[in-house]
Amino acid sequence: VRLLEHPDAWWRTTAQRLLLERNDPSATESLRALVRSSRQPLARVHAAWLLAKRGRLDPDLVMILLHHEHPRVREHGVQLAESWLATSEPLQKRVIELARDEDARLRFQVALTLGQWDNNRILAPLARIALANVDDSWSRLAVESSVPGRAGALVQALLQPPSELTKETTADRLLLVQELSVLVGSRHEPDEVTALLEAMFALSGKDAGRWQMAARKGLAEGMQRRG
Repeated sequence: VRLLEHPDAWWRTTAQRLLLERNDPSATESLRALVRSSRQPLARVHAAWLLAKRGRLDPDLVMILLHHEHPRVREHGVQLAESWLATSEPLQKRVIELARDEDARLRFQVALTLGQWDNNRILAPLARIALANVDDSWSRLAVESSVPGRAGALVQALLQPPSELTKETTADRLLLVQELSVLVGSRHEPDEVTALLEAMFALSGKDAGRWQMAARKGLAEGMQRRG
């Protein structure tokens, strides 16, 4: 376990492999101590995943990772939080907070992880991430993958304060609406399609037609994919 803190990657990964292969229960408490107090970010990550494999990771340890100063440790904490996200209010609150994190890669993981939580509370943080990274196609895909049944609701959230997607009419923002509308169209849910159209045609201003066209193009593409 101590070698998980070694500065050389060979020692760390070999130690991790041996711990994984041997699955010695006597190592569990040492691994827990490493997650709580190691000065090496990589060691905390190694130890946390080993505990997860043993079924001995818990929400309290995950919360420690989510508050760590290193963004990669927080990123792994977000991924490990998925097992308890539907049931742990403290983890839900912290993951939502991390949607505002300055680290783009961490926000990307938050977007993916929120897809594991079947709740409308994911819409506001996903809207925030979508706008913060709207020019990045991978970030848009991460957001979209988390709302297969809530794409229309996410568009509506993006149109409301504080998101206000239409404050700026850019190609990437229009593409975000179009991509989300594809998901709506492919679901063939009349109420969802109606709600999306009503939201888009309630828009006003000189660029309203561009936003409406983006939604219509997306709906048409989604419906065509579905046949």
